[in-house]
Amino acid sequence: MKDRLASWVDLREGEGKLFSLMALHSMLYGSGQSFLYTAATAIFLAQFDNIALLWAYVAIGAISLVLSSILSVIQKRLSSNFLFRTLLITVTIVCFAFWFGLRFTPALWIVFILMAWERIEYTFTRLEWLGIQGELLTIQQGKRMLGALNSIEMVGKVGTYIAMPFLLAVIPTRDLLLVGAIIFGAIYVLLEILLRMDVNSEQSEDAATEATTATTAQDTEQKSWLQDGYLLSIFASVGLLIMLQMTITFGVFSGIQLRFPGEAQVASFISAYYLAVYFAVFFVGPFTQPLLRRFGLGFGFSVLPITVGL
Repeated sequence: MKDRLASWVDLREGEGKLFSLMALHSMLYGSGQSFLYTAATAIFLAQFDNIALLWAYVAIGAISLVLSSILSVIQKRLSSNFLFRTLLITVTIVCFAFWFGLRFTPALWIVFILMAWERIEYTFTRLEWLGIQGELLTIQQGKRMLGALNSIEMVGKVGTYIAMPFLLAVIPTRDLLLVGAIIFGAIYVLLEILLRMDVNSEQSEDAATEATTATTAQDTEQKSWLQDGYLLSIFASVGLLIMLQMTITFGVFSGIQLRFPGEAQVASFISAYYLAVYFAVFFVGPFTQPLLRRFGLGFGFSVLPITVGL
């Protein structure tokens, strides 16, 4: 099994430990996201009407814009490792704080802020996960490993949504926040281990040579994409697709509110829905790895708007 996995990912000598830790990080990341998203959405839909949902989306958009601007400034002044640590510590503490608050009072303002916070948490944890990949993987390693890591993230999501109905039978919906906080705390521990790894010393001589060559290739490729302005059109397309996704999500959530009155029922439906979605994504994921290896990052950038839309 181990040899088959190494063959699938095309691991080189000295890359096994790094990939194993990043795979565990990816699985926990997918699981933590699922717990927080399900809890925040179910509690919100059970307490508010669809008009409040519109206001929540407005708040999410405004907060995301402000946070993106702040993070772009902070990234230039702080070390990346300090930023990664701060983001995960913040997510863990805030998730625990929301669980603690809802445990003693179901105040509507806490529920509303939780819904907005879920998107902020996604931004924070996604930035940490993509950032640590950029810190530890060369562009060639990324081509070989990222497809597998994305598939493993889907495994974490699928496993979580399979377990969700069983958990909801024994714990209240708010306790999903506590589970999420524990998972994000575990991710922080993994982050510390990854940041303390001497990646270069564990790689073989061939892998080290590949890393040096890949750095030059990465700079050249990035400059090419930036110079021809194509990234701007990619980001614009992704932005439009996200707006479309939010519009569709609003329609779906409005229907959920009419058919499922309680938190547990809403959470169970969300679990079943996203179980089907991520189960499909899991089977598509392995095909991305050979495509990236064959056609390079240019192909990945080209299909990004389509994948985001799906």
